[in-house]
Amino acid sequence: MPAFMLRFFVLTLLVFAALPALADAPKKLYSTPDLTDKRYYMCRHDSDCVTAQLPCGRLVVTNSYLHDDVQGWFNFIGPKYKCESPVRKQQAKNIACTENKCTADISLVPNIMPDTPEAKNTAYCKTVDDCAVVEGNCHAKMLVNKIYKDKLQADYDHLRDVNKENCLYPDNRTVVNLRCEANTCKSELEIPDETYWDGPMKIKERKSK
Repeated sequence: MPAFMLRFFVLTLLVFAALPALADAPKKLYSTPDLTDKRYYMCRHDSDCVTAQLPCGRLVVTNSYLHDDVQGWFNFIGPKYKCESPVRKQQAKNIACTENKCTADISLVPNIMPDTPEAKNTAYCKTVDDCAVVEGNCHAKMLVNKIYKDKLQADYDHLRDVNKENCLYPDNRTVVNLRCEANTCKSELEIPDETYWDGPMKIKERKSK
């Protein structure tokens, strides 16, 4: 076999041997982001700001321009982390561009353990301080344990935005005498002076004389 054909044959074998490794190689090589660098947080509008999911349920707020670099890096190194069990996830609220810097209120998601009173009854309470009000469809009021408030309110707010809610008869009653009674959050609903209640889902304006 001529020498050039032998070299071609060997080179072909090397290429085919390397194909599996090339298929498994990452499409992009990520480097450790320096999250102290202000470039990761620079913004002009609230819509410029997003969150990236870090290992073990943690969050960090960054701008959308560099989000893929941050998220890509933590997706790459995430499997190397050993997280506590159960994982305490974080949640972000009030994501905004404040003075050209992305900011957010990041806190732990309440850890609701199964087979507890709170898990079995969303309105369970020990004291009135455990109780909160959630405003649902057409401003309907619901009483819940405060650990559920943020998540439920966010869900209803999202549904209103998606469905472009337009209620013919919104529930304008206000919650009064919020209390914890027999381990359940309870209250009365008071009708504002300018309206009167006319049926379970109907409020009419009182005609002025």
